[in-house]
Amino acid sequence: RVILFFPGAPIHIDADGRPQWDAAPTARLFRHLVRSLAREAKAGRVIFAAETHPMVRALSALSGVQFTYLPHPVALPEDTAESAPPADAGDILLGSYGSARHEKGPDILFAAVEKHLAAHPDTRLRFALQVVGCFTDSWKRLAGHPRVDIIEDFFPPGEYPRQLARTHGLILPYRTSSYALRVSRVVIEAMVGGFPLIATDHTTLSDQAAQFGAGVFCENENVESLAAAIRQLEEHFQSLRTRAWDRRRAAREHFSVATFRQLLAGSAGPEV
Repeated sequence: RVILFFPGAPIHIDADGRPQWDAAPTARLFRHLVRSLAREAKAGRVIFAAETHPMVRALSALSGVQFTYLPHPVALPEDTAESAPPADAGDILLGSYGSARHEKGPDILFAAVEKHLAAHPDTRLRFALQVVGCFTDSWKRLAGHPRVDIIEDFFPPGEYPRQLARTHGLILPYRTSSYALRVSRVVIEAMVGGFPLIATDHTTLSDQAAQFGAGVFCENENVESLAAAIRQLEEHFQSLRTRAWDRRRAAREHFSVATFRQLLAGSAGPEV
């Protein structure tokens, strides 16, 4: 048997919420290759898989070949604590890490952080914003703010887990045009770590967080909505953190390497 596992595919969701093939030649090639294996797929000799339920549904509908779901596996944190860290009166660090590509909404993020800081000078929030790959100057107005840490380089080996350990929550205003179907490893890391988060509604991030974590959801590409979500997370941080911590066990089980291997073997047949 052959298992073909697709973290992404040349498809998108249109303005009416329906899945469509991309216009690129690679999409036509992809569609042709998948359909050419339809007979082998029906016979169980080829298994098609994707790592989000929306991607599975979209690919199955467009290709006419049934895809199966395999959750994105992550290495689990080593902590064994059974209760959330105690609340304190100190700062709350919200992070946005990784390349600041357009699809992740950095322009929306920087404008919303700036608006929050201007409207709430007494805020407990601090922000750690990684701006690698950002081709706009919108973040430069935040660079000198005492409550903003700008990270202009990629993390050296081993630094990202240490930075994540210092973080209390994540801000992920990713665009629906890119993440209505795709997975985000960062949101999974937040859930298995027990962090509350902010994510764009109607994305795979908000879907997964609603099931396995705790978060506040904002409208797509809406600065005002994201600024309001930031304030809401600050005001309800303790309850959100407790909920995220309580749900992390389910997240760790679902997105574990063991679960991935079990489902992988199961999709290949009982004799594997």
